[in-house]
Amino acid sequence: MALLHGHTMTRRTQIFGTYLATATSICLLLGAGACHGCGNKASDVPVRVDAGPRRDAAHDAGPDLGPPDSGAEDPQIVRGLRGGGSFFERPDGDVRERLASLDLAHVERGYGGRSVAFKIRLSDGTQGYYKPNQRFSAAHWWSEVASYHLDRELRLGRVPPVVSRRLRWDVLRRSAPSDERFSEVIVEEDGTMCGSFSYWIPDRLSPVHLPSGWERWLRVAGHYGTTTPFQRPREYVAALHGGHFPEDAGPLDPNAAAVAPSPPPSVPVAGQSPVANGEANQTDVSHAAAEPDRRDRDAELSDLVVFDFLTQNTDRWGGGNANVLTRGGGAIVFLDNAAGFPQRGPARIGLMDARLRVVQRFRGRTLAALRAFDIHALERRMRAEPCAPILDSAQLSALDERRRAVLQRAAEMQQQYGDAAIPW
Repeated sequence: MALLHGHTMTRRTQIFGTYLATATSICLLLGAGACHGCGNKASDVPVRVDAGPRRDAAHDAGPDLGPPDSGAEDPQIVRGLRGGGSFFERPDGDVRERLASLDLAHVERGYGGRSVAFKIRLSDGTQGYYKPNQRFSAAHWWSEVASYHLDRELRLGRVPPVVSRRLRWDVLRRSAPSDERFSEVIVEEDGTMCGSFSYWIPDRLSPVHLPSGWERWLRVAGHYGTTTPFQRPREYVAALHGGHFPEDAGPLDPNAAAVAPSPPPSVPVAGQSPVANGEANQTDVSHAAAEPDRRDRDAELSDLVVFDFLTQNTDRWGGGNANVLTRGGGAIVFLDNAAGFPQRGPARIGLMDARLRVVQRFRGRTLAALRAFDIHALERRMRAEPCAPILDSAQLSALDERRRAVLQRAAEMQQQYGDAAIPW
């Protein structure tokens, strides 16, 4: 994870995605299933793969940094970039076109998180953050790009402008001293790799201040039990087991499930309620949370939980809310979405179901956008990306399944609580 503002970058540890598979077992997934060979000894030699024919034409970036390979001169891609959408009501097509096509003027290693990333200044002064294809399971470049397009299809306008771009590894590699994590970069036979190139937000970003019990803002019928799922996955599982991560949970293998016997009855199961006796038995905590600091903060948080459920981004909560950022204490930016859209595994992770089950109040226009959402329209949008395809058919199908799950949840809450379930 790497944040897009120098003042807010904090070192992050690898996020553990959690899949709770049955009512009597806990299955843990570290990351979200896109890590290959993570047990390899680190070196300064990146992984090279044969990616088949090149999809992108060459584009000269100048004598110092060499030619990137953006593909942004293709007329269809240019049209797609210009028609991106809006970031906080400001059209972003021009920014995306610059990110995709302008020459690189300066590259430096990003040190804000666990993943390999680079801060880049373009020839016109525009700055961006580039995450190359890599084996770290919380750094899916395609998830950043897909999350951007999903955000624009739902007309949220909270994800910063992002574009896919192909660059040469030697250009990026020589910008920083040797780094053992460079071995995780997946370089193709021609020496290039695709990655996500995100706009570097010039605003001051700061973590949102959320008081204890803030989850109640999303509820109609009080607080969600005693264990919040809005924390790091490993810490959440430990809390369910009395404060200790169970030793019998098995090996911490990103590509394999580890089963822990006899989980507590409150453990959520994908597709089911985490509370055995239903919504009506939820009780308030002894001291309710303070009021939201902004008039629409509760609605923003509802949208954020829904959005993360759609993308299955487990890397949001924990660490002092360092990944729940606001623009100078104002509106929340849906920043850093690289842990989502796993390439394999279940369509729904149990931890993400648990987070969605907290939400009893939804924004009306968000639900309307989800009802009107067309998975084929999203696929057509992403088809214009320089590094298309972005998501495969299984990932698109899983996304549509999750969309239906959100609408079902909202319908159940509206049936139970009436207009109180859609207050915004």
